[in-house]
Amino acid sequence: MALQTILRKIAMNLLNQVHSSSSNHIHLSPSARLRKCAISIGDGENHFQVDEDAQIRRCNITIEGLGNRLVIHKGCNLRGLVIEVLGNNCTLEIGKNVKNTGPGKLSCREEGTRLLIGDNSLLATGITMLTSDGHDIYGTAGTRINPAKDIIIGTKVWIGQEAMILKGARIEDGSVIGARSIVTGRIETASIAVGNPAKSIRSNVTWDEHLTY
Repeated sequence: MALQTILRKIAMNLLNQVHSSSSNHIHLSPSARLRKCAISIGDGENHFQVDEDAQIRRCNITIEGLGNRLVIHKGCNLRGLVIEVLGNNCTLEIGKNVKNTGPGKLSCREEGTRLLIGDNSLLATGITMLTSDGHDIYGTAGTRINPAKDIIIGTKVWIGQEAMILKGARIEDGSVIGARSIVTGRIETASIAVGNPAKSIRSNVTWDEHLTY
């Protein structure tokens, strides 16, 4: 193992609380910065990747189960998030240059489930994303009726404060989700959606991270 790699691992453990077994695959770019994070990766050939120039601060990251993947791409700036991948063969992927403005939760759970966030998206404080209900519900025949479902978020999506993005949600490119909205289905491209359940109230919009005043 190269000396530089050893020094990076030592620095990561000094600056963060890290628990992982040797069976997992951890890939951290030399230019990635993780600070004051709690990282727990259970034994099970799991994959954790942070690409170049990503900044991850005060996040609580948990991966438990077999064959799961958590990928944080180039230029992300994340702070105060609870990020969990719990189950088997699940994927949580955060695209390039995604930012958040405060605490929130990203949860990808169960079997083969995906939570995908597209490039250049903005997550406001207090947001929650859940691919699972967290508990089983059964019908009268004894068959489970609430399996997990993927969450797919397109590129350049702005999710407002305290919005909830629940299993089965698909938010297309360029859309805006209003504060405290609850998304359970598909939101059209370049639209504003609000309410519970969230519905589109305007289409053909664009948005900019910078406020004009």
